[in-house]
Amino acid sequence: MNAAVAQREDNFEWLGKEMRAKSMTYEVSVRATGEKPIGWEDKAGAFAKMDDELQKDLAYIIATGDFADNKAAYKRVIVFLTKSILAVASNEKKYKKDKLPTICRKIAEMELFFFLYDFLREDYTLQGKLRFVGLLEHLEVKTYQNQWQHYGDAIRLMLGEAKGTAYLHIERYRIELYKNS
Repeated sequence: MNAAVAQREDNFEWLGKEMRAKSMTYEVSVRATGEKPIGWEDKAGAFAKMDDELQKDLAYIIATGDFADNKAAYKRVIVFLTKSILAVASNEKKYKKDKLPTICRKIAEMELFFFLYDFLREDYTLQGKLRFVGLLEHLEVKTYQNQWQHYGDAIRLMLGEAKGTAYLHIERYRIELYKNS
């Protein structure tokens, strides 16, 4: 692949290309030029450049395209987000203290799902989103809107910042890798 085509490719797509299942490629090989092709081992170095585990796990999920909620990276993101809002909610909330971990986890699951499947966000009403993750068992829609929605907003902000920062780290690493190869 020539450098011009490589630069047009999305950074997450570039990172995940060698990490997913292989398929036959009939592209002109770089072996003829004597260059060593960049493999997944080289690309994995991009994760080492990232600042925190949220960036690494989110970048891995996006790069591999594996949004399954039973994967380790997905679970680590949910745990991180849940702990982040639970720390604040446990100080702010006076009622339903016994349900706080469950409510915070469900908010984290809802926001991560709709972050990864952003095209579905507009298709669901707030009530539909809450029902989707099972929050209607614990909260009414109005209660969520008035007292809990800011936690979801905070999660979306954290995810957006983590994705943007991870993207920049991948881009810098990619440029550095092409310069050195």
